[in-house]
Amino acid sequence: MVTAAYFCVYYGMMFLQINGKGAARDVYQSANRLTKEQARAQWNRATDMNARWVMADRSFLNALEQQVAFLLPLWLHAVFVSPRVSTVMGTIAVVARFFFPIFWSLKGGWNMWIEASTQPYYLVVFYFIGALTAMAISDVNVVADWPAWSLPLTGPQSVVC
Repeated sequence: MVTAAYFCVYYGMMFLQINGKGAARDVYQSANRLTKEQARAQWNRATDMNARWVMADRSFLNALEQQVAFLLPLWLHAVFVSPRVSTVMGTIAVVARFFFPIFWSLKGGWNMWIEASTQPYYLVVFYFIGALTAMAISDVNVVADWPAWSLPLTGPQSVVC
């Protein structure tokens, strides 16, 4: 379910990017009094700083850039550490990723609200990688082998097991 939810968010952001591209190109066309064909030929996605386009493009490309870094550790953690914790932590990451374009749009550009989406997402990914590293190097399952009192050090997995 987490993987399916991730791809729903991912393809939602792809649609957002396509929509944002069309809207930015339409603004460019109107501002420069061009035909649709001229605008398609001249509009440059790399240099257009239309706020809607930048938000849509960064949202999708960030999700694309992070796809393997999230999905591979998610599934490795589910297989080798704990499927239940993978579900909880993965859900946190997907919900955080969902809010990325929303938080971007609050201020019309990069702002501190985006960190409320980005940081939980990265903390989940880093947790997965840390738990997998502990398992690979020392055969320690941080979910099963560490005591519940270590919650501040190990994260929510101590509670959900």
